[in-house]
Amino acid sequence: MAYLRVFSALFIAAQVGTALAGKVCEKSLYTDSYTTCDGSKTEWGAYGKILTDLSLEKCQDACADDFKCNFAQYQAKRDPPTCHLYEDCDTERIMAHQNDGTISDVYSCEVEGKTCEEVLYSQALTACDGTGSEWGPFGLQISGLSKKECKQKCVENVDCQAVQFQADRQPTSCHLYTDCEVSREIPNTGGNRLTDVWQCSDSSKSEEKHQKRVKKEQKESGDEEEEKQTKQTKKETQERVEKEIEEEIKTEEKHSKKSDKHEKKETDGKQCTDVVYSKSYTSCDGSSTEWGKFGKQLNGLDEAACILACEDEKLCGAIAFQEKRQACHLYEDCDTTREISTQSESSLTDVFVCHGGEDVKEEAKECTTVLFEESYDACDGTGSDWGQFGHQVYHVTEEECQEACVSEELCVAVQYQAHRDPPTCHLYENCDTKRTMRETEGSKSNTYTCTGSGSKFFWKMTSSLLVFIMSERLL
Repeated sequence: MAYLRVFSALFIAAQVGTALAGKVCEKSLYTDSYTTCDGSKTEWGAYGKILTDLSLEKCQDACADDFKCNFAQYQAKRDPPTCHLYEDCDTERIMAHQNDGTISDVYSCEVEGKTCEEVLYSQALTACDGTGSEWGPFGLQISGLSKKECKQKCVENVDCQAVQFQADRQPTSCHLYTDCEVSREIPNTGGNRLTDVWQCSDSSKSEEKHQKRVKKEQKESGDEEEEKQTKQTKKETQERVEKEIEEEIKTEEKHSKKSDKHEKKETDGKQCTDVVYSKSYTSCDGSSTEWGKFGKQLNGLDEAACILACEDEKLCGAIAFQEKRQACHLYEDCDTTREISTQSESSLTDVFVCHGGEDVKEEAKECTTVLFEESYDACDGTGSDWGQFGHQVYHVTEEECQEACVSEELCVAVQYQAHRDPPTCHLYENCDTKRTMRETEGSKSNTYTCTGSGSKFFWKMTSSLLVFIMSERLL
């Protein structure tokens, strides 16, 4: 079917508990983009709740009038014009058909009036300190509320500027604060003490915006006649659009299937799949980069969204993700590391290294990223085919040890013990967990991660290669 150029507009509106605040969509986020919301994890599905034959303004109102709706996508030049409502836009999707008909314009929607949406702490053991205020160090406490009701209590209280909610406590615990300029640590005596904290502020617009909205409503009353259509025609067009979207879903599913890793094409994009540290207190140190020591920080993302953020960011080469805090840190590289000073459950971190990218040809495999230097720590290969100590090679130099990993398709990390007699090389299939060796001079080692596609031939003659290397060394 021939498509007219499709312009999509996304309208983002925060969910609120009462009609005290209206949803207004005006701020542009993206222009001429192939990115839109992915509602796969919501009740309305990947493409949201679909409405047809609506004007741009009617689509906006449809979202404003539906309590579940927090986002709206509008396709003005589709036949007929199509409106998609979404419950959230935590994750995004790239349109499978990238042509003039799928380009989107994305707009942010602000909620007028006081709202509590700015996340200060997420699933953390940190909260506001109300010491010195009228409500005391723990704020004004209310029990048994839902998260939405807790936020609304702050919205309705003129003195409240921050709200803390502990969902896992029985009953739930809601704390209102006059400010959150000073924080306090919550004693870690159990999982039910983890808390979420939001800043509450007034995002009301000027009287000019109010007048603009009134004029828009007046205009809509004059447009009703031209938007009328018979119920039968609407049903037919609705079914046609849904069928088209089903075809798009099938196309996207086809495009998303991963090819076998032995048949990976040179045109693959950036991927963040190499786990450097798992649930540890070690992170990247970006001090020498443009983004600084803690990298480029994004909050409120899950791990998948954090990885997508790095894959979409040209400069990003590594990720540090803290699941409990939903904190995502993007780094240009992870050549140097740092230890996290505040070591708690919420600061446990996963670190990924990203490779590839736009117009990047297949990379030569290299073993250059240092994990441990002159250290008693090394990879733990327990559970892999090569065992806890990996595949061991003797009488080789450090360079030959790295070359052995480069040649072995399954090898992703290498440990070299230069002080042992004879010098010992360990190849590992993964380095998701580490082990600590006995502290002797001969056990100290250097450990590297090896990344890139490597040679296309498989190192099937391992034993022959080792015999050859050992023979050369002993002669």
